[in-house]
Amino acid sequence: GVERFKKVANSLQAKGQKVFPGGEAFTLYSTYGFPLDLTQLMAEEVGLQVDAEEFERKFDAHRAASENTSFKQGGAGAVYALPPDQRHLLAQSRKVPPTDDSAKYEWNVMNQAALMTQDALEAAPIKAKVMAIWDGKRFAPEVTAVASPTGENLVAVILDKTCFYAEQGGQIGDVGRLVDLSSQAEFEVVDSQKSGDFILHIGSMSKGTLREGTELVPAVDYVRRFKLAQHHTGTHLLNFALREVLIRKLRSGGKASANGDKREDTNGIRICESCLNEKELEDGEDIQQKGSLVEVKRLRFDYAGEKPLENEDIIAVENVVKDCIAQARPVHYKEVPLEQAMKIPGLRAVFGEVYPDPVRVVSVGEDIESLVALADSSQPETPFASIELCGGTHLHNASQLSDFCILSEESVAKGVRRVVAAAGDAAFEARKELEELEEAFRSLASAPRELAALEKEVAKARGLLDGAGPLPLVGKRSLVKQLEQTQKALLELQKARSKELVKEAKKLGEELGTEHKTKPFLVLNLPQLLGDGKALDAASQTLHQAAPDLPFLLVTASAAAGTAAIAFVPAACSQLHAASWLTACVGLLGGKGGGKGERAVGAAKEGAADKVDAAVAEATAFAEKKYGA
Repeated sequence: GVERFKKVANSLQAKGQKVFPGGEAFTLYSTYGFPLDLTQLMAEEVGLQVDAEEFERKFDAHRAASENTSFKQGGAGAVYALPPDQRHLLAQSRKVPPTDDSAKYEWNVMNQAALMTQDALEAAPIKAKVMAIWDGKRFAPEVTAVASPTGENLVAVILDKTCFYAEQGGQIGDVGRLVDLSSQAEFEVVDSQKSGDFILHIGSMSKGTLREGTELVPAVDYVRRFKLAQHHTGTHLLNFALREVLIRKLRSGGKASANGDKREDTNGIRICESCLNEKELEDGEDIQQKGSLVEVKRLRFDYAGEKPLENEDIIAVENVVKDCIAQARPVHYKEVPLEQAMKIPGLRAVFGEVYPDPVRVVSVGEDIESLVALADSSQPETPFASIELCGGTHLHNASQLSDFCILSEESVAKGVRRVVAAAGDAAFEARKELEELEEAFRSLASAPRELAALEKEVAKARGLLDGAGPLPLVGKRSLVKQLEQTQKALLELQKARSKELVKEAKKLGEELGTEHKTKPFLVLNLPQLLGDGKALDAASQTLHQAAPDLPFLLVTASAAAGTAAIAFVPAACSQLHAASWLTACVGLLGGKGGGKGERAVGAAKEGAADKVDAAVAEATAFAEKKYGA
């Protein structure tokens, strides 16, 4: 917990910021057990102020989620899913029809300006009727607003029809409002889930009362929906780009390429002559999707693969997606009979997934009718287009992605790799932060190869990198490499300094032994050794050689290196014990130490001069007490 606090604090100080995020304070509380007042005290000591309001918001949200954990697990009070018997009760006994959610595709995705106001009630695509209210245990006739809603106040409202998209296919559910225009009652939707044939609008009343039979307006947060659509369409383009780049690389002997040879057929469809037809793929060549997640600020895509993505792979994949954005490739979607859809060349489907019939086909680049016609031809060719079976909400045109970048890639299981990427504003923010870091790292590159200056610049750069948000992966790798190279140079300087310090320490130890050999004991701080443990050891060896009967405790410290300490007590000395003496010193600094017989060694991360002086004074007092001084 202390290390996490220091990491965040160092990052904030490097950026010149004064506010410690409440979210980080809550992480220290929930993960490491740090109460808020402790974090506030630690923050004040380093000139920071904790955002207590954000902490309280995180705390309240965590408490509500914790109270509602059993709901998501399907236990008593589960509002996130209807038990099978309750679904049967709705459908058979109460004759509630399946929720008609076809209106989820009716939104102003073509007009981003209009999109900003589509959550206005008069712009909602439909009006709906409350068919049931599920409180997690039973169907309630009504739900009323309370002063401080918690997880216990969450309910699921079931409508006859809705424009909300329920979580499925990797895309998280819509949020928004349900508003009764007659009474102005308002229900805040915090999640949308599908349970059997019903859509559950999960949330709580923010104003008034909602009853069964109430007619209301479902108002989706379409600005948020648009960000989800950016990342869903971006997921399709990433899937397409990965496949084209990686398989072409495999076949070309290891060289990544963003573009294959393309031409137009007689119907105007862009045909990729070097693109890959399903029938031509050999065993182990295909890039099969293993999972995905579409969120507001990022997308996650898992695929079958063994090897990490190299920088040239990432650049090539990003370029395929950026080309689609620059060419403003249209996004088409249409329901097609399943058997017919599965014949479309270049179609991507998730292995093992059960699809409805008819199924929705989404294509970025070519209209669905042309693709179906291409499938029916005697010798179908592979179009240069992203084509998938998908029921999610998408953009109208690839240009609406605006930007795209890969943020990370890693192995998550044997034979499965994961790519995280961002589109739209999230990608722009990632690039902007990268540019700011690159500017800050220029001082690292130009820093004089002098120890103190380089230590300062490396610490600053490490703090900035550790505290950064999501960054474009290729750029981040470059910064990490630059930092590692500078750290290597720093290490060489530190080794050279250590060698010189050891040489000086040997001479210093001999001088100290000669000077103090007649004293009953010696406690001494040697700041000139800069916290170097090897140098301190060298000093202790020559001191002992010069004064073999002298009990001594030596300390050296620096703010960067921390504290090193060595105690020596000759066997003939009955007043002192080396390990106990050492512990009295480093224990005051939060450090540890130990040893057997005549010699004990210890260390502490704390190296502040005033605190080290206090520890040395404590060690002196400890010895004086033993000698009765």
